[in-house]
Amino acid sequence: MAISIIDLHLKPGALAKLAGKHHLSEDDVRELIPWPARIPVAFDDDPRHGPRWVALIRLSGGEEFFAALTPRPEYDGERATSWELITAYWL
Repeated sequence: MAISIIDLHLKPGALAKLAGKHHLSEDDVRELIPWPARIPVAFDDDPRHGPRWVALIRLSGGEEFFAALTPRPEYDGERATSWELITAYWL
């Protein structure tokens, strides 16, 4: 499955966590997650984190990056084009 990302939202709380825990800035995230674009994802109904779409992004140098997203509005599901980043980190 693939989703279309036309608009990527980052909440201030998520940005603070990314910076503090994973050492990623907003610029890093916006550079690593391709948008506007279609990216391959898998749906994950995580018991701890709730429903989310997860992507594994492999960069040209071989590095791997994990991103978890939720649609905006949530009821759009995989048809959404506006997504909110829940978390992201290097693998």
